[in-house]
Amino acid sequence: MFKTIHLLKIFAVFIFVTSVWAQNPKELATGVQRAEKSTEILKQFAALGAASLPVEYLGKAKAVAVFPGLTRVNILLSELTIGNGIVAIREADGQWGVPAFLGLKAQDMNLKIAGKKTFDAVILFMDDEAVGWLKKGDVGFTSDGKRKMTLGPVIGGKGAEELMQAAKVLYYTLDKGQLIDTGLSTDSLFKAVAVVQDNNMNKSVFGLRTKQLFSAPEASIKIPKEIESYRAFLTENTPKSATSPEANQTTSNQ
Repeated sequence: MFKTIHLLKIFAVFIFVTSVWAQNPKELATGVQRAEKSTEILKQFAALGAASLPVEYLGKAKAVAVFPGLTRVNILLSELTIGNGIVAIREADGQWGVPAFLGLKAQDMNLKIAGKKTFDAVILFMDDEAVGWLKKGDVGFTSDGKRKMTLGPVIGGKGAEELMQAAKVLYYTLDKGQLIDTGLSTDSLFKAVAVVQDNNMNKSVFGLRTKQLFSAPEASIKIPKEIESYRAFLTENTPKSATSPEANQTTSNQ
């Protein structure tokens, strides 16, 4: 009798837990739209050509985040840029993990194209330490701190090589598929930026908070096929395993 009651309690808890979460249709539609736009931006980025530095670094990245339609707004004396995106992180075996939703908030931006208020961004996390920042939670970057987001090089040469020896996180900005504000500049477009975990969206779409999504067995996660397309594009268009810029630099110096 006691065993029966105990089993009934366990069953009741199981029913309660499994019935608590269901995909929110409205949030799912928003997530699908975000993933589709991000995949389209990745296609535009890849169209720069396999021989281009941005695409080369895309193939070496340990995590790839895309933020479509970032919006710049003026609030009092500050310029703020806000938007949402999606990221995929390489697993230890070189395969791309389940996509997760992120947000981005930046302050005091300096776009050099007059009148531009929206643009797209591709952010590349180049080593395991940078990926660790992302997995732990919201991560802040500044132009002069240890956690720095660096404008990615477009033209090869000594300057690009020196930059990549220290760069952990690169960003590229695009407008209608064209790179904007590019070059080896010492001025950072993002003077202060935070990449934040979009727990509300991840919970609505996957039933898991962002940290849980990064660590949960993939077999336990229901991934909508429209969102899967983001990871599928990376799988098809990047090498199976990433090689860090530091490793490449060491090899080239030998």
